[in-house]
Amino acid sequence: MPKTPALPKLTSDFALLDIKLGRRKLAKIVEAGHKIPFTISGYIQAGHGGIGHDDGVSIEFAADVEVADFGEPITA
Repeated sequence: MPKTPALPKLTSDFALLDIKLGRRKLAKIVEAGHKIPFTISGYIQAGHGGIGHDDGVSIEFAADVEVADFGEPITA
């Protein structure tokens, strides 16, 4: 059985979130100046876009979202 590698320290300060149901209403709320708190959990893994280009600062990774929870709008 292959050894599981140790995970390095990871940081992130930006994410893209693909919204399907409710996307147009969410866009209107955000365009009106509100921010929406959210928490997601899922997996970064090969497939679905996989590993993007390294621009020298960051690499974008596709993720499979298993749970997405959204809070009430907050005035920005």
